[in-house]
Amino acid sequence: MKKFIFLASALLILTTSCGQNAQKQTAAEQTEELQQQEVVQEISDEQFAESLDSMIERITKDILSLPEMKFKNAAVMFVTEPSDTEPYYTFKGGSNMETHFATSFWFHVYTSPTYEIKVYDIVNDSEMTLEEWRNQKE
Repeated sequence: MKKFIFLASALLILTTSCGQNAQKQTAAEQTEELQQQEVVQEISDEQFAESLDSMIERITKDILSLPEMKFKNAAVMFVTEPSDTEPYYTFKGGSNMETHFATSFWFHVYTSPTYEIKVYDIVNDSEMTLEEWRNQKE
């Protein structure tokens, strides 16, 4: 509530200090405008959540379709979404056991600028493409 009041006050000060040629709004008009902006933000957050869910589903299906993930009880676990420091989704692939999840592989999935699944080597803290990983296993 304090942020909302501060923003309304800042807009009022800005409007009145911009000179006589500036378009003036009443405090009620400014409040209504800010409330409409909040609704737009809520809708955007919902759309973002739906987008995130669909991206996680797509990545999960793609990882499960890898030949290396064709084993009994194969499962994929979502770990993290992209951040400022890590521009990729992190997933674990492994076996979903009755009492625990046994991790076999770690994956970093980049979605921008191109979609790419990379294998993360947790021991060496390094990534490799699927092709490099497959060639290394031979």
